[in-house]
Amino acid sequence: MIEELIKELNEDNKLRKIVKVLKSGVFINRQKIKDIAWRIAHVQEKKGKPVIKQKIKYNLVKELEQKHGPYYYEYTDENIDSKHPSINIGYILSRHYFDDYEKTFPESRFKRLKGRMFDCSNYIHPRDPLIVGKITLKLTDKLIATFHMNDREIDITYHGFIAFSRRACNTLMKNGTFKKAQRDRLMLLYHQLKESSEVIRKNSVLQIIEHGEKAEYRTCKGFIYVIENSELFKTCYQKDDLNIAGYKIK
Repeated sequence: MIEELIKELNEDNKLRKIVKVLKSGVFINRQKIKDIAWRIAHVQEKKGKPVIKQKIKYNLVKELEQKHGPYYYEYTDENIDSKHPSINIGYILSRHYFDDYEKTFPESRFKRLKGRMFDCSNYIHPRDPLIVGKITLKLTDKLIATFHMNDREIDITYHGFIAFSRRACNTLMKNGTFKKAQRDRLMLLYHQLKESSEVIRKNSVLQIIEHGEKAEYRTCKGFIYVIENSELFKTCYQKDDLNIAGYKIK
């Protein structure tokens, strides 16, 4: 799919206008993936090729995720009046993929934007538009973030986030899309907790005696989430049958 994208970028002026042109290569905004996939499909349809738009989009995202990002791209846009640089999330296609980068993107028509790249796999930008207003990053020894949801706040421990990343992400993200980026995994946990329902553990008294702390148990899409003292997310584990596992909906 990347080969088709590069070929169309070489030939299609409308497609070239969708991407951001950097000195090092082409930046593809994740929010523009659908537009790009639909443009490729349109060109292929005109050539008489059989086209399934959703399949083109899926294959394009899959290849970009595996080999080309995702990255944060922080840059100053002269057309936007803002105190802070703009933040985009997307993928970078190195200029080396193009036979003649300068010919495909002549500087007279495509101004080279200047900015900074951050790897999304191990970094969350504090001004990430996806998390602003929902999540406050903590990044202390024990906490990664605080979730603001409904009428409560929940602190997320590193241990809990790692447990969720290992146990739940591959199952919940069925097609494997977007699981590399730490911000996507954190947002998935946010939505899981927000949509979860409280359950009662049948041996809850024994748990309090054993661990010395009261735990709240919540469930969503086959996973149990453990929140300590109503404010600290500690861990999660998969339990498809709540009754057999010793839980019941409250």
